[in-house]
Amino acid sequence: MTHYLLFSLNGTRYGVEAKSVLEIVWLPELILEEEAPPYIAGVLNLRGNIEPVMNLGLRLGHILQRYQLSDNIVMLQIDGVTMGLIVSEVKIGRASCRERV
Repeated sequence: MTHYLLFSLNGTRYGVEAKSVLEIVWLPELILEEEAPPYIAGVLNLRGNIEPVMNLGLRLGHILQRYQLSDNIVMLQIDGVTMGLIVSEVKIGRASCRERV
């Protein structure tokens, strides 16, 4: 059985393998990067490390939504690359069989 972190974005539920999740943080003020692609919302300083944060909705072709105080950033590390994803809601502690996700 593989464990997943489930999260929502604009009413749609997604999942990532839990072993890729470093942590979940509240959406802080981000530092804008002028030369970054449009779907990169900015960067954040996470304990001395500057990490990019992606607006997953824009990356998936959705219309830009206003950020909410309740939004979170899911910090992921996959294949040695660390980045954050802005998400609407996080469901912690769920496990599911790969076939059901």
